[in-house]
Amino acid sequence: MVKAIDFRRIIAIGIIIHVLISLFIIFFPSVLKNTWLQRVYSSYLMPGPFFSEDRITDTYYLSLTWEEQDSHKSETVDPAFKNYKEFYLTGNPKFLYRSRLDNSLYQRILFKKDSLKEQELKRTFTSYYKFRYVPQTSDSATGIFLRRRTKNFKTSLDTLQTIEF
Repeated sequence: MVKAIDFRRIIAIGIIIHVLISLFIIFFPSVLKNTWLQRVYSSYLMPGPFFSEDRITDTYYLSLTWEEQDSHKSETVDPAFKNYKEFYLTGNPKFLYRSRLDNSLYQRILFKKDSLKEQELKRTFTSYYKFRYVPQTSDSATGIFLRRRTKNFKTSLDTLQTIEF
């Protein structure tokens, strides 16, 4: 009986220490910056990232449109956001995974520096989006990569790249 109470105390003290260290890293990230404790907690022990500045200031989107049969452009679709919204409406995790795939595909194109891999990524991108989102009756489609930057209470929207297929 005594050992069970000691074990509970040790667990409670460990949880309290863990919560305090996590809160300290969240609210004062520059104090422990680049230490092994911060790297281990950020990578393995804390949910997040919560407040990384690059995620707050820059948000990337894909605006996908295609030409309808009557030579009119379709409504603009953001596939990652559409799947994310579908996940919350249905609770089906396939939409969440598809949203993550969409995000990773177009962010890999935006941030790839190697031109050979960039061409391969663009081929993968066009074949995937043609198959998944663009109707087969469509003649052409356009993907426009956008970045919304919010800094100092000002928001700007920039076109980063356009792919026609």
